[in-house]
Amino acid sequence: MTPTVQSWLDARAAGVPPALMEQIRAAAIASFGDGAVTGGAEGVAGQRETKEELDRRVQEFIGVVAEQLKQLKNRDCAERQDALDLLTVDALLTYVLELVASVRPDALDRYAIELMRLVGGA
Repeated sequence: MTPTVQSWLDARAAGVPPALMEQIRAAAIASFGDGAVTGGAEGVAGQRETKEELDRRVQEFIGVVAEQLKQLKNRDCAERQDALDLLTVDALLTYVLELVASVRPDALDRYAIELMRLVGGA
């Protein structure tokens, strides 16, 4: 079964502070809809999706997270809330890499390189 953002968070519940968990959930819902978090029909990746559909959804996910990262880089980021925002982006990027690793391991290198470039240059 393809992991949802919620199942991925639940597996880490002991190590994720509640405020950060809520912010990750809110960011995922705002960006991708409730299905991305809970596993509805519009989830980030469905079990029956083709490689092309999964790639399209992962690219969309990366694009939204890239925009969040770009906005953070344009801010002063001197407040405690900024740390939660940075951790949220980090968690969403980690989620998408784990998703690709579990569903499209043949594409992991390509996406890892793309994400490194994104983080380094956004």
